[in-house]
Amino acid sequence: MAINFAPDDEFNNKLMQLHARGADRVLKTIPDQDHVSAFIGERLFRTFIKSGTRTPVSDAFDQFLERHDSEDPQRIALHLARSLYRLPWEVLKDPAAPVGDFLSLFHSVIRVDGEAKGSDPRYTRFPPTDPTLQLLFVRSSPSDRPIGDFDPAETGDVKFHRVDPATYSNFQQFTANTKIRPDGFVFLGHGDVDEVENYGVLIFVRWEWGGGLAFRTTASDPRHGYTVGTDLVNRKRLRFGCLMACETAWIDDKFPFDRSVVGSILTRTNIPFVLGAQTPIALYAAREFLSGMVEALHNKEPLDFAVNSGRRRVHASPSVPGTYTALDWWVPVLYSKTTNFEVVTEGPPIPIPTSTRAF
Repeated sequence: MAINFAPDDEFNNKLMQLHARGADRVLKTIPDQDHVSAFIGERLFRTFIKSGTRTPVSDAFDQFLERHDSEDPQRIALHLARSLYRLPWEVLKDPAAPVGDFLSLFHSVIRVDGEAKGSDPRYTRFPPTDPTLQLLFVRSSPSDRPIGDFDPAETGDVKFHRVDPATYSNFQQFTANTKIRPDGFVFLGHGDVDEVENYGVLIFVRWEWGGGLAFRTTASDPRHGYTVGTDLVNRKRLRFGCLMACETAWIDDKFPFDRSVVGSILTRTNIPFVLGAQTPIALYAAREFLSGMVEALHNKEPLDFAVNSGRRRVHASPSVPGTYTALDWWVPVLYSKTTNFEVVTEGPPIPIPTSTRAF
Protein backbone atom coordinates (compact mmCIF):
# COMPACT_ATOMS: atom_id res chain seq x y z
CA MET A 1 0.00 0.00 0.00
CA ALA A 2 1.47 3.34 -1.08
CA ILE A 3 1.65 6.03 1.60
CA ASN A 4 1.89 9.68 0.78
CA PHE A 5 3.80 11.27 3.64
CA ALA A 6 3.89 15.06 3.48
CA PRO A 7 5.30 16.51 6.74
CA ASP A 8 3.53 19.68 7.83
CA ASP A 9 5.15 22.74 9.38
CA GLU A 10 4.67 21.48 12.93
CA PHE A 11 6.40 18.18 12.14
CA ASN A 12 9.29 19.94 10.41
CA ASN A 13 9.67 22.37 13.32
CA LYS A 14 9.85 19.49 15.80
CA LEU A 15 12.41 17.78 13.57
CA MET A 16 14.56 20.92 13.55
CA GLN A 17 14.40 21.04 17.35
CA LEU A 18 15.51 17.42 17.60
CA HIS A 19 18.44 18.03 15.24
CA ALA A 20 19.53 21.40 16.67
CA ARG A 21 22.96 21.68 18.24
CA GLY A 22 25.09 24.48 19.66
CA ALA A 23 23.46 27.89 20.01
CA ASP A 24 20.33 26.62 18.22
CA ARG A 25 19.69 23.89 20.81
CA VAL A 26 16.34 24.24 22.56
CA LEU A 27 16.11 20.71 24.02
CA LYS A 28 18.34 20.45 27.07
CA THR A 29 16.82 17.67 29.17
CA ILE A 30 15.45 14.21 28.49
CA PRO A 31 11.89 15.28 29.47
CA ASP A 32 12.10 18.20 27.03
CA GLN A 33 13.29 15.87 24.31
CA ASP A 34 10.67 13.22 25.13
CA HIS A 35 7.91 15.65 24.23
CA VAL A 36 9.38 16.46 20.82
CA SER A 37 10.55 12.92 20.06
CA ALA A 38 7.14 11.49 20.98
CA PHE A 39 5.41 13.89 18.59
CA ILE A 40 7.67 12.78 15.73
CA GLY A 41 7.66 9.09 16.65
CA GLU A 42 3.91 8.88 17.10
CA ARG A 43 3.30 10.68 13.80
CA LEU A 44 5.52 8.16 12.02
CA PHE A 45 3.75 5.32 13.82
CA ARG A 46 0.25 6.51 12.92
CA THR A 47 1.25 7.17 9.30
CA PHE A 48 3.26 4.06 8.46
CA ILE A 49 2.30 1.37 10.95
CA LYS A 50 -1.22 1.79 12.32
CA SER A 51 -3.14 4.36 10.34
CA GLY A 52 -6.59 3.03 11.31
CA THR A 53 -6.80 0.67 8.34
CA ARG A 54 -5.81 -2.96 8.65
CA THR A 55 -2.70 -3.70 6.60
CA PRO A 56 0.01 -6.40 6.59
CA VAL A 57 2.20 -3.92 8.50
CA SER A 58 -0.42 -3.32 11.19
CA ASP A 59 -1.02 -7.08 11.45
CA ALA A 60 2.70 -7.66 11.91
CA PHE A 61 2.81 -5.02 14.63
CA ASP A 62 -0.15 -6.62 16.42
CA GLN A 63 1.83 -9.87 16.44
CA PHE A 64 4.78 -7.91 17.80
CA LEU A 65 2.62 -6.58 20.63
CA GLU A 66 1.62 -10.11 21.57
CA ARG A 67 5.27 -11.07 21.86
CA HIS A 68 6.00 -7.74 23.55
CA ASP A 69 3.78 -8.81 26.46
CA SER A 70 6.42 -11.40 27.34
CA GLU A 71 8.83 -8.52 28.16
CA ASP A 72 11.48 -10.07 25.94
CA PRO A 73 13.16 -7.66 23.48
CA GLN A 74 11.94 -8.03 19.92
CA ARG A 75 13.22 -7.09 16.47
CA ILE A 76 11.55 -4.47 14.31
CA ALA A 77 12.95 -4.49 10.77
CA LEU A 78 12.01 -1.36 8.82
CA HIS A 79 12.01 -1.95 5.07
CA LEU A 80 12.03 1.63 3.87
CA ALA A 81 12.48 3.52 0.64
CA ARG A 82 15.75 5.42 0.74
CA SER A 83 13.83 8.66 0.41
CA LEU A 84 12.59 8.04 3.98
CA TYR A 85 16.01 7.46 5.56
CA ARG A 86 16.31 11.11 6.54
CA LEU A 87 13.56 10.63 9.16
CA PRO A 88 14.55 9.69 12.74
CA TRP A 89 12.94 6.24 12.91
CA GLU A 90 14.82 5.57 16.13
CA VAL A 91 12.24 7.71 17.99
CA LEU A 92 9.38 5.56 16.67
CA LYS A 93 6.74 5.30 19.39
CA ASP A 94 3.35 3.66 19.87
CA PRO A 95 0.92 6.43 20.93
CA ALA A 96 -0.57 4.01 23.48
CA ALA A 97 2.79 3.47 25.19
CA PRO A 98 3.90 5.44 28.28
CA VAL A 99 6.04 8.56 28.03
CA GLY A 100 9.61 7.65 27.15
CA ASP A 101 8.72 4.19 25.85
CA PHE A 102 10.46 4.54 22.50
CA LEU A 103 10.73 1.26 20.61
CA SER A 104 14.47 1.53 19.91
CA LEU A 105 15.29 1.94 23.61
CA PHE A 106 13.86 -1.44 24.53
CA HIS A 107 13.86 -3.36 21.26
CA SER A 108 15.96 -3.76 18.17
CA VAL A 109 15.06 -1.29 15.42
CA ILE A 110 16.93 -2.01 12.18
CA ARG A 111 16.74 -0.23 8.85
CA VAL A 112 16.91 -2.87 6.13
CA ASP A 113 18.37 -1.50 2.90
CA GLY A 114 16.94 -3.37 -0.06
CA GLU A 115 19.11 -1.73 -2.72
CA ALA A 116 22.61 -2.51 -1.48
CA LYS A 117 24.15 -5.69 -2.86
CA GLY A 118 26.47 -8.23 -1.31
CA SER A 119 24.24 -9.53 1.49
CA ASP A 120 24.01 -13.07 0.11
CA PRO A 121 25.14 -15.38 2.95
CA ARG A 122 27.12 -17.42 0.40
CA TYR A 123 29.58 -14.52 0.36
CA THR A 124 29.55 -13.77 4.08
CA ARG A 125 30.38 -16.46 6.59
CA PHE A 126 27.72 -16.79 9.28
CA PRO A 127 28.01 -17.47 12.08
CA PRO A 128 31.69 -16.78 12.79
CA THR A 129 33.81 -19.81 13.46
CA ASP A 130 36.10 -18.13 16.01
CA PRO A 131 34.63 -17.30 19.45
CA THR A 132 36.98 -14.29 19.75
CA LEU A 133 35.62 -11.16 18.11
CA GLN A 134 38.43 -9.34 16.26
CA LEU A 135 37.86 -5.61 15.74
CA LEU A 136 39.89 -3.21 13.61
CA PHE A 137 39.87 -0.06 15.75
CA VAL A 138 40.67 3.45 14.55
CA ARG A 139 40.72 6.24 17.15
CA SER A 140 41.45 9.37 15.16
CA SER A 141 42.39 12.39 17.26
CA PRO A 142 43.96 15.13 15.10
CA SER A 143 45.67 17.98 16.92
CA ASP A 144 43.20 20.55 15.58
CA ARG A 145 40.17 18.44 16.67
CA PRO A 146 41.36 16.22 19.56
CA ILE A 147 39.06 13.59 21.04
CA GLY A 148 41.24 12.42 23.94
CA ASP A 149 42.72 9.04 24.80
CA PHE A 150 39.59 6.90 25.14
CA ASP A 151 40.23 3.22 24.50
CA PRO A 152 37.44 0.63 24.82
CA ALA A 153 38.02 -2.22 27.23
CA GLU A 154 39.42 -5.37 25.69
CA THR A 155 38.31 -8.75 27.04
CA GLY A 156 39.16 -12.35 26.35
CA ASP A 157 36.32 -12.49 23.84
CA VAL A 158 36.83 -9.10 22.17
CA LYS A 159 40.24 -8.17 20.73
CA PHE A 160 41.28 -4.93 19.04
CA HIS A 161 43.74 -4.38 16.22
CA ARG A 162 44.53 -0.71 16.80
CA VAL A 163 45.51 1.52 13.90
CA ASP A 164 47.95 3.78 15.70
CA PRO A 165 48.67 6.43 14.67
CA ALA A 166 45.37 6.76 12.83
CA THR A 167 46.79 7.88 9.50
CA TYR A 168 45.09 6.84 6.33
CA SER A 169 48.21 5.07 5.08
CA ASN A 170 48.32 3.00 8.29
CA PHE A 171 44.66 2.17 7.84
CA GLN A 172 45.35 0.97 4.31
CA GLN A 173 48.24 -1.17 5.55
CA PHE A 174 45.98 -2.81 8.12
CA THR A 175 43.21 -3.50 5.62
CA ALA A 176 45.73 -4.96 3.16
CA ASN A 177 47.37 -7.21 5.78
CA THR A 178 45.95 -10.69 5.17
CA LYS A 179 47.38 -11.92 8.50
CA ILE A 180 44.84 -9.71 10.26
CA ARG A 181 41.28 -10.92 9.75
CA PRO A 182 38.93 -8.64 11.68
CA ASP A 183 35.22 -9.35 12.12
CA GLY A 184 34.34 -5.68 12.59
CA PHE A 185 35.62 -2.20 11.78
CA VAL A 186 35.23 0.53 14.45
CA PHE A 187 36.02 4.20 13.83
CA LEU A 188 35.92 6.69 16.70
CA GLY A 189 36.56 10.30 15.78
CA HIS A 190 35.14 12.92 13.48
CA GLY A 191 33.00 12.73 10.39
CA ASP A 192 31.87 15.49 8.10
CA VAL A 193 30.14 16.28 4.82
CA ASP A 194 32.27 17.52 1.94
CA GLU A 195 30.02 20.28 0.63
CA VAL A 196 32.14 20.75 -2.49
CA GLU A 197 31.94 17.18 -3.77
CA ASN A 198 28.79 16.39 -1.75
CA TYR A 199 30.13 13.21 -0.13
CA GLY A 200 30.56 12.12 3.47
CA VAL A 201 34.10 11.90 4.87
CA LEU A 202 35.94 10.34 7.81
CA ILE A 203 38.67 12.41 9.43
CA PHE A 204 41.99 10.59 9.77
CA VAL A 205 45.21 12.22 11.00
CA ARG A 206 48.28 13.34 9.11
CA TRP A 207 51.69 12.89 10.74
CA GLU A 208 54.70 15.06 10.06
CA TRP A 209 58.34 15.02 11.07
CA GLY A 210 58.73 16.84 14.36
CA GLY A 211 62.52 16.82 14.66
CA GLY A 212 64.76 14.19 16.19
CA LEU A 213 62.96 10.85 16.26
CA ALA A 214 59.54 12.31 16.98
CA PHE A 215 56.49 12.63 14.80
CA ARG A 216 53.61 14.93 15.58
CA THR A 217 49.96 14.97 14.63
CA THR A 218 48.88 17.83 12.44
CA ALA A 219 45.66 18.97 10.84
CA SER A 220 42.80 16.66 10.01
CA ASP A 221 43.05 14.42 6.97
CA PRO A 222 39.52 13.90 5.54
CA ARG A 223 38.92 10.84 3.36
CA HIS A 224 35.74 10.11 1.42
CA GLY A 225 33.52 7.27 2.54
CA TYR A 226 33.66 5.65 -0.89
CA THR A 227 37.47 5.51 -0.65
CA VAL A 228 37.25 3.80 2.74
CA GLY A 229 34.71 1.39 1.26
CA THR A 230 37.11 0.48 -1.52
CA ASP A 231 39.78 -0.39 1.05
CA LEU A 232 37.34 -2.68 2.87
CA VAL A 233 35.77 -4.39 -0.14
CA ASN A 234 38.01 -7.47 -0.10
CA ARG A 235 37.79 -8.10 3.64
CA LYS A 236 35.34 -11.00 3.30
CA ARG A 237 35.25 -11.76 7.02
CA LEU A 238 33.99 -8.29 8.01
CA ARG A 239 30.49 -8.52 9.43
CA PHE A 240 29.87 -4.97 10.56
CA GLY A 241 31.15 -1.43 10.59
CA CYS A 242 30.60 0.96 13.51
CA LEU A 243 31.31 4.61 12.73
CA MET A 244 31.09 6.69 15.87
CA ALA A 245 31.66 9.99 14.10
CA CYS A 246 29.38 12.94 13.39
CA GLU A 247 27.07 12.82 10.39
CA THR A 248 28.41 9.53 9.02
CA ALA A 249 24.77 8.60 8.31
CA TRP A 250 23.54 12.12 7.53
CA ILE A 251 20.89 12.22 4.78
CA ASP A 252 18.62 14.97 3.50
CA ASP A 253 16.79 15.92 0.32
CA LYS A 254 20.03 17.11 -1.33
CA PHE A 255 22.35 14.48 0.15
CA PRO A 256 21.24 10.92 -0.74
CA PHE A 257 22.06 7.81 1.27
CA ASP A 258 24.71 6.42 -1.07
CA ARG A 259 26.79 9.61 -0.63
CA SER A 260 26.97 9.24 3.16
CA VAL A 261 29.86 7.33 4.70
CA VAL A 262 27.51 4.61 5.92
CA GLY A 263 25.80 4.37 2.55
CA SER A 264 29.10 4.31 0.67
CA ILE A 265 30.42 1.42 2.77
CA LEU A 266 27.16 -0.53 2.73
CA THR A 267 26.75 -0.29 -1.04
CA ARG A 268 30.41 -0.74 -2.03
CA THR A 269 31.28 -3.75 0.15
CA ASN A 270 29.88 -7.09 1.27
CA ILE A 271 29.67 -5.85 4.88
CA PRO A 272 26.11 -6.69 5.97
CA PHE A 273 25.73 -4.20 8.85
CA VAL A 274 26.95 -0.61 9.05
CA LEU A 275 26.17 1.76 11.91
CA GLY A 276 26.72 5.50 11.95
CA ALA A 277 25.48 8.80 13.39
CA GLN A 278 22.53 10.40 11.63
CA THR A 279 23.40 13.86 13.05
CA PRO A 280 26.34 15.29 14.97
CA ILE A 281 26.95 13.19 18.09
CA ALA A 282 28.55 14.24 21.37
CA LEU A 283 31.99 12.71 21.87
CA TYR A 284 31.07 11.33 25.28
CA ALA A 285 27.89 9.82 23.80
CA ALA A 286 29.97 8.10 21.13
CA ARG A 287 32.27 6.70 23.83
CA GLU A 288 29.39 5.54 26.01
CA PHE A 289 27.65 3.92 23.07
CA LEU A 290 30.78 2.09 21.98
CA SER A 291 31.48 0.88 25.53
CA GLY A 292 27.95 -0.43 25.94
CA MET A 293 27.94 -2.14 22.55
CA VAL A 294 31.33 -3.84 23.09
CA GLU A 295 30.33 -5.03 26.55
CA ALA A 296 27.15 -6.56 25.12
CA LEU A 297 29.10 -8.28 22.34
CA HIS A 298 31.42 -9.67 25.01
CA ASN A 299 28.29 -11.14 26.62
CA LYS A 300 27.48 -12.84 23.29
CA GLU A 301 24.50 -10.63 22.46
CA PRO A 302 23.49 -10.40 18.79
CA LEU A 303 24.73 -7.23 17.11
CA ASP A 304 21.37 -5.44 16.95
CA PHE A 305 20.69 -6.04 20.66
CA ALA A 306 24.24 -4.89 21.42
CA VAL A 307 23.37 -1.66 19.60
CA ASN A 308 20.29 -1.42 21.79
CA SER A 309 22.50 -1.81 24.89
CA GLY A 310 24.76 0.99 23.69
CA ARG A 311 21.76 3.22 23.08
CA ARG A 312 20.48 2.71 26.63
CA ARG A 313 23.97 3.40 28.00
CA VAL A 314 23.88 6.82 26.32
CA HIS A 315 20.34 7.51 27.53
CA ALA A 316 21.43 6.79 31.12
CA SER A 317 24.45 9.11 30.98
CA PRO A 318 24.70 11.40 34.03
CA SER A 319 23.60 14.99 33.65
CA VAL A 320 26.57 17.35 33.47
CA PRO A 321 25.93 21.12 33.18
CA GLY A 322 26.56 22.33 29.65
CA THR A 323 26.63 18.84 28.12
CA TYR A 324 23.78 16.95 26.58
CA THR A 325 25.18 13.45 26.14
CA ALA A 326 22.02 11.57 27.10
CA LEU A 327 20.01 13.37 24.41
CA ASP A 328 22.01 11.63 21.67
CA TRP A 329 20.61 8.16 22.45
CA TRP A 330 18.64 8.13 19.17
CA VAL A 331 21.52 9.30 16.96
CA PRO A 332 23.22 5.92 16.25
CA VAL A 333 21.46 4.21 13.37
CA LEU A 334 21.95 0.63 12.16
CA TYR A 335 21.56 -0.32 8.49
CA SER A 336 21.39 -3.95 7.45
CA LYS A 337 21.22 -6.05 4.30
CA THR A 338 20.88 -9.43 5.99
CA THR A 339 18.94 -10.89 8.91
CA ASN A 340 21.65 -12.88 10.69
CA PHE A 341 22.81 -10.75 13.61
CA GLU A 342 24.96 -13.38 15.29
CA VAL A 343 28.41 -11.82 15.02
CA VAL A 344 29.81 -13.61 18.07
CA THR A 345 29.63 -17.34 18.71
CA GLU A 346 30.11 -19.43 21.80
CA GLY A 347 33.43 -21.23 22.03
CA PRO A 348 33.48 -25.02 21.84
CA PRO A 349 32.92 -26.74 25.19
CA ILE A 350 36.07 -27.83 26.97
CA PRO A 351 36.04 -31.63 27.19
CA ILE A 352 36.24 -33.08 30.67
CA PRO A 353 38.46 -36.17 30.81
CA THR A 354 36.77 -39.35 31.91
CA SER A 355 38.04 -40.54 35.25
CA THR A 356 39.80 -43.88 35.16
CA ARG A 357 40.10 -44.13 38.92
CA ALA A 358 37.97 -46.73 40.64
CA PHE A 359 36.04 -45.36 43.61
